Amino acid sequence: MAKSTIVRFTEKFLVVASGENSAENIPMIPGLQSFPGDVIHSSSYKSEKSYSGMNVLVVGSGNSGMEFAYDLAAHGANTSIIIRSPNGENMLNGNGLPIKEYPNHWKGENGVYCAGLGRRGLAGIAADAKNIANDIKSMIGVMSS
Repeated sequence: MAKSTIVRFTEKFLVVASGENSAENIPMIPGLQSFPGDVIHSSSYKSEKSYSGMNVLVVGSGNSGMEFAYDLAAHGANTSIIIRSPNGENMLNGNGLPIKEYPNHWKGENGVYCAGLGRRGLAGIAADAKNIANDIKSMIGVMSS
């Protein structure tokens, strides 16, 4: 954290990551700091009433995201939700787990990845994230050549 390097990624990649232990993580997306609206993590969500009549985007369609989207819409918010597109479904089975076996479960086709779905705990999530970051880094190198 003492040194930071700015890396720019393009929209050619999608990483589906599952949370662990309700740890709040809001990624720093360009323009987010200047966004005039509220940006909250699901762990900070308290009441749908303060969003009535407002435009609300829920990012993620896990249990919490779907419950919040329903709750907001039912109480007068103009609610939209971002969900995984069919592009990612070819790497997950009907239970939402990777079709490929460990240790190759993290990489799908066409720049689609999943982290934290290998049922290997925090060490597995860290390994998935490292594999994904290295793969994306190598792809960026190929794309810029």
